[in-house]
Amino acid sequence: MAERPVVDISYHNGTIDFKKLAKVIDSVIIRCGYGDNYSKQDDTKFNEHMQLAIANGMNIGVYIYSYAKDTRQAASEANHIIRLIEPFKDYTRLSKVLWYDVEEPYQIPYVYKLFDTFKNNVSDYGYTAGLYMSESFYNEAFKIGAGDVPLWIAKYGTNNGKSQIKPVVKGAISLWQYTSKGKIHGIDGNVDVSICYDDTIFSNKGRITDFESAMNLLVEKGAIATPEYWYNAAKVVKYLPDLIINMANTIE
Repeated sequence: MAERPVVDISYHNGTIDFKKLAKVIDSVIIRCGYGDNYSKQDDTKFNEHMQLAIANGMNIGVYIYSYAKDTRQAASEANHIIRLIEPFKDYTRLSKVLWYDVEEPYQIPYVYKLFDTFKNNVSDYGYTAGLYMSESFYNEAFKIGAGDVPLWIAKYGTNNGKSQIKPVVKGAISLWQYTSKGKIHGIDGNVDVSICYDDTIFSNKGRITDFESAMNLLVEKGAIATPEYWYNAAKVVKYLPDLIINMANTIE
């Protein structure tokens, strides 16, 4: 699987030349806003960024910064991101993974419930929830791991614009944000840069998250010839279903 560079942007990045950007980066993750579902908390550049990324044929992901303190607010944040992507939902290069950016220390005791609420709400609209956190935040908040969800993990090292030591967390990392001081053609000043390890993240087809669908795909692709054996094995081997799901999401 090829490693691919990705930038994430918001109004903080000022005016972006998407024609130049699209020549060096094929994927961008755009902030839609922050917190509860109020228009005053929309990112002021979101619609412009979406329209320009679409016009230049880029792969697009979307994230929201969370301030939730309870599940009511987490549900409102899910509605926030759904409201803003609705006009763009038919764009064929819009990722089906919606990123939940959780960074506030007060959220750590409640993060399981917050993310679960966000995940359930966006899944009602056919999307998969992904989780963005720093390595240290994730390891404190998810001591036993977050399960089979896409992970976007930040770890900068000395933050010199170059990738250094990859994060170590429980779970498979889909993206590693390795710097906030990247230099990319088309963007003045510093920009967050990540490496994408999972080609399904920017697939409009979405990510497989259940064992049954994973088995069906692997049988269809000829990767598994004896499904009955694997179904029986999954009943007694605790981590086998997660491994099968990961196989399905990485198979060509």
